[in-house]
Amino acid sequence: MNNIQDESGERAYFAMTPHIIDDLGLDPYAYRLYGHIKRVCGEHGYCNQSNTTMANACGMSRPKLIQSKQELAKTRDLLSGLSVLQIEKRKTDLGDDDTDWITMVNLWDVNMKYCLKLKEERESSRSQKTFGGKCGLPGGVNDVNQGGKPRLPKEEPLKKNLFEEEDNVSGTMPSSAKMKKPEKPGNPKHFKLKLNPKQRALHDQLVAYQPQWGKPLKSEDVCAWFLAKKYSVEQVETARRVYLQDAREAALQGRQIDNMGGLMVSVIKTGRKLRSDDEAFNRVQAESASKLHSFVEVLKRYVKIAIGGSFEEIEFNLPKSEFERQLSSKISLAQTYAL
Repeated sequence: MNNIQDESGERAYFAMTPHIIDDLGLDPYAYRLYGHIKRVCGEHGYCNQSNTTMANACGMSRPKLIQSKQELAKTRDLLSGLSVLQIEKRKTDLGDDDTDWITMVNLWDVNMKYCLKLKEERESSRSQKTFGGKCGLPGGVNDVNQGGKPRLPKEEPLKKNLFEEEDNVSGTMPSSAKMKKPEKPGNPKHFKLKLNPKQRALHDQLVAYQPQWGKPLKSEDVCAWFLAKKYSVEQVETARRVYLQDAREAALQGRQIDNMGGLMVSVIKTGRKLRSDDEAFNRVQAESASKLHSFVEVLKRYVKIAIGGSFEEIEFNLPKSEFERQLSSKISLAQTYAL
C-alpha cells in the first residue's frame, strides 16, 4: 500500500504539470506513473493504492512500477538537487513492509525559475539576431529606422502567469488553474505544509480527537510542538497515549482532565512513560475496593489487605485476571475475619 501526498496543493478533476517535468528525460513508464500520481493526489490529496493497483492502472508490471518510482525519486541537477517524489519506507499495522509513503515534491518554484531562464535565453537570442541584421552587426540593412539609428527590439510585457509560454497550444488557462497566492504566515495551513508525512499524520489524528473534557487541540499548537519546540513524533505519540490512559483512569475514578494539551506537554517535559494497561487497570480496581473496605490500603507498587492480625500484599504488575482473582479472594477472607 502507498500513502501518496501532494505538497503542491489539492485540485479536483484536473492536474497541472510543471513544464520542467517534460525536460527531465523521463522514460515513458516513469512519465506515465507521474501522471497517475498527480491525478490521484489532485482529487484527494492522498492515496492508499497498492503497488499492484497502480501497476494495473498504469499498464505496467509491478517490478517496472517499482523501478519507475525509484526513477522519480532520484535527485536531479535540473531540479536544483530536488527529486520529483520522496519515498519513505514504512510498515503497516498488519506487518506489511512492502509499502511506501510517497510525497510529491513541490516543484513550482524551481519550475518558475527554469521557465524565466528559458524566456531570458530566447529574448537574448532574439536580440542578437535583431541587432546583427544581415551581417550579424548593429546597423544592418534591416535593422535601422528612417533616422539611421539601430532599431531596438520591442520589450515584451511580463506575463502575469509565469507558466504561460508562447508555444502553448491554448492562449489562456482556466482561472482555477492559475498559481495560488502564497499562504499568509499566520495561517495554520501554512504551518501544516511544513510538517513531514509522519508529523502530519499525527497532527491530523490529534486535531480530530474530541476529548471527554476540555477543548480539542488546535492545529497551530500541534504544529508549534513539531516546528518550534522540536518535539519528536515519538514524544508526542507517547504523550497522546499517556493522556488517553490518564483519561480512562479519571473517568473510572470520577475525576476530570480539563487540559489535554497541558497534560501532554507535561508528559513530554517530565519524561513520563506509558504504564502497562494491566497495571493501570489493577490500580483502579484496588482504589475502588479501598473506598468500599477499610481494610484495603493502596500503596505505590501494591495493595495491602488486613486479614485478621496479618497483612497480605498483591503486586499491581500481575496480569489483571490474576490480580482480580487474588483481590476478590483476599477481600472475602478479610470480610470473614471481620464478622
